Amino acid sequence: MADQKITELDANVAPLSTDLAVIVDDPGSTPATQKMTIDTLDDYLSASTKTLTNKTLTSPTINTGTFTGGGALLSSVTFETRDMTAADGDVAYTGVGFTPTSIIAFFVVSGTVVGGMGMVDSSLVEANANTRAAGTLWYADSNLFISAVVTGGYQNCVVKSFDADGFTLTWNKVTSPTGTLTIKFLCFR
Repeated sequence: MADQKITELDANVAPLSTDLAVIVDDPGSTPATQKMTIDTLDDYLSASTKTLTNKTLTSPTINTGTFTGGGALLSSVTFETRDMTAADGDVAYTGVGFTPTSIIAFFVVSGTVVGGMGMVDSSLVEANANTRAAGTLWYADSNLFISAVVTGGYQNCVVKSFDADGFTLTWNKVTSPTGTLTIKFLCFR
C-alpha cells in the first residue's frame, strides 16, 4: 500500500465513525497531511453552513412554507368590502391563515371608474396608485390606498398592524363619500 496514489485506493462504501480520513491542513501555506475520524468530519460538516446552488430539491421547505404539496401557506388572497359611509376607526381583517409581512391591495369603488392598488412592506411603509376619474391617476405615499372620488369625498386607510391571522386597518372618512369599496388583499408570509 505504500507509495500508492489516493485515487488508486479501494473505496470504502460503508465507513464506520472511527474510520480515518486523510486531510491536508493549510494547503495554501504550509501543507501538512493529517488524519481525522469520520465522526469528527461529520461533526464539522453538521455544524457548518451549506449553500445549495443549481440543485433540484424534492418538496423543499423554505422559511416554514412548502412550495410543493401541503404545508404552510406562503401567500393568501382575501376578499373584503367596505361601505364608503362607514365612520373612521380600526377594522381587523382575519382569515389570512398566518401573520402577514406585506400586503398588496386592489380595489374598485362600485358604480365609478375609481380603482387602484396599494402596498405595504414589513416596516409598514405604504404607497399607492389610484384613478380619480377616467384618465387621471393619483400617486401617494403614507396610505395603503385612498379611494378617491371626484365628488363626495373618499375613504383612506393605513395598516395599523400585522396580526396572527390577518391585519388591522385604520380607516379615515373624508367628507361624505358614498358607494361600496370592493377590495382584494394579497397577503405574503
